[in-house]
Amino acid sequence: MTEQMASELSRRSGLPRIYLSANSGARLGLAEEIKHLFHVAWEDPENPDKGFRYLYLSPDDFKKVSAMNSVHAELIYDDGEPRYKILTIIGMLKHRFPTWG
Repeated sequence: MTEQMASELSRRSGLPRIYLSANSGARLGLAEEIKHLFHVAWEDPENPDKGFRYLYLSPDDFKKVSAMNSVHAELIYDDGEPRYKILTIIGMLKHRFPTWG
């Protein structure tokens, strides 16, 4: 309920919101090999407050990290150029959490 009220207030006030979660985007902090390479496809590049459509890698950057299997992406064409739209960031094995079981 508190999150909903804060979200409604920020929309009414025109304030940007940041959603934090233990699971949402957590791999960005761990996957150093991806973090400095990804780009943002903004809804409106002149007004980032409107949000983003997806994160992506350039074909050259995707080639650099694809052998590491640290990211899953699909090739799309947007804004007149090929892009690898990021579906999942896994991170290299040394950055993964241990599996208990």
